[in-house]
Amino acid sequence: NVLINGKPIDPEKVYTIATNSYMASGGDGYKVFRKAMDRYDTSAFQRDAVIEYIIKLGGILKPEPKERIKLIMGKAEADFIMDLAA
Repeated sequence: NVLINGKPIDPEKVYTIATNSYMASGGDGYKVFRKAMDRYDTSAFQRDAVIEYIIKLGGILKPEPKERIKLIMGKAEADFIMDLAA
């Protein structure tokens, strides 16, 4: 359920999407990106873009979790995975 400004995607509209070159070329199952009407590759490395952005922010980051990843499993399995990640 993708929303843009709180509204569902309108199949009649054209949207501009920014992504990395891997996904733009269909990686991770995003094959639909290969059908893009107009593609522009900046050839910029993501690392350099992130560093430039952090510098622009004054070097101060305040990450806020957005719950993008949801574990669909029981507590015991989730605890096990979290222990592995620690």
